[in-house]
Amino acid sequence: MTAIIFGSKYPSKPLETLLDIFRIIDESGVKVWIHLEFLKFLESKKVVLKDVNSFTDMTSLPVAILKDKDTIAISIGGDGTYLRTAWQVMEYKLPVLGVNLGRLGFLAAISGDVFRQAWEHILRKEYRVIERSMIDIYTEKEGHTTEQGTVLNEVVVSKKDSGSMISIEAQIDDQRVATYLADGLIISTPTGSTAYSLSVNGPIIAPNTSTFCLTPVAPHMLNMRPLVVADDSEIRLKVSARNLSFLLVADGKTTSLSCNTVLCLKKSKESIRSIQISGYNFYQTLRDKLMWGIDPREV
Repeated sequence: MTAIIFGSKYPSKPLETLLDIFRIIDESGVKVWIHLEFLKFLESKKVVLKDVNSFTDMTSLPVAILKDKDTIAISIGGDGTYLRTAWQVMEYKLPVLGVNLGRLGFLAAISGDVFRQAWEHILRKEYRVIERSMIDIYTEKEGHTTEQGTVLNEVVVSKKDSGSMISIEAQIDDQRVATYLADGLIISTPTGSTAYSLSVNGPIIAPNTSTFCLTPVAPHMLNMRPLVVADDSEIRLKVSARNLSFLLVADGKTTSLSCNTVLCLKKSKESIRSIQISGYNFYQTLRDKLMWGIDPREV
């Protein structure tokens, strides 16, 4: 078995937790490859690692390792680190284990203090791989269609001028849905439902469901609520704004577009393969991270 490790240089948890994680991996005899930037961070913190290899990017790894069905990727950090790891390994269909050294952590669901138990499950192959759906983004302008990328969490259409709202006309499968007068509109995958969408009262959606969610940001209408649709739908968005431009935010990457640009969103053929350990599940994560369904009087 081989572990390809990516990590954050800004972990929120104590360095001792990081040391414990590598001690546990080292004891298991697994072959380890560590991303060079993360390795330099570890060395700067005087973390001593035995028998590890480094790599600069995925193309510098041996082909045999990338094709080996026993190779996994490990993300050590928060959800941002997990996203960066997922993008790196997506082409190679490697499953990703997220170890949370950040704050909340829905993607990086395994906390450092239970890593030993989780790692034992990995070694015994007591886990399953969840396929997390993604969204492809296209823009249409003056008869030309341009691919704008793919997201795991969400696409956000946002106002560019902080002093005014924008108008977003939404169509699903060529059927008019509504015109949103708001600060913006979030189109999230089930994975992204616990990200930005959650902070504006969007629904929490189980990651294995085949849906997308449209959640308005600060709508100027009391009767405008989030809408959950099938993920085989094609979503088209047309924006109007005073300054004739708006922002497209794709998993944190921001692009300014003119209002004569139409957005087209579709389910991607690509997906992220996420490791789910036996005994650890999405609903447990909700209880642990959000105190889901817990009576505060009993805490």
